[in-house]
Amino acid sequence: MTILQTADKFDRGMPVSFLITFLLVALDEGQLSSEYARRAGIDRFQMSRHMKILGASRHGWIKVHTLRPNAKQVFLTEKGRDLVVFVRAQLQQETPADIIEARRLRRQFGPYNRAFARENPMT
Repeated sequence: MTILQTADKFDRGMPVSFLITFLLVALDEGQLSSEYARRAGIDRFQMSRHMKILGASRHGWIKVHTLRPNAKQVFLTEKGRDLVVFVRAQLQQETPADIIEARRLRRQFGPYNRAFARENPMT
């Protein structure tokens, strides 16, 4: 199961940009929302919208502490931490058969892709 499939279980059709916002917070809690906006490559107004949806107004996965009117520090809630644990567990459920199959496909298609790239350079 992929992280996108896991997110889809919680909110059908969740935009990837919201998922990116959640992961940015999960990876480095306590930053200002403007810093997360910079890292995500979006403006701070879009980030504010993401924070509202991921926060108390819909999911309750993050909480925002207002330091100043234009400075908001972001943390995961307990519900958000539980989601991180759940996603991590789902991502680690690859069976040995899945890993062996992935390696076989890499060996099978890896040389072909490199040869194809050499014969058909992109200009």
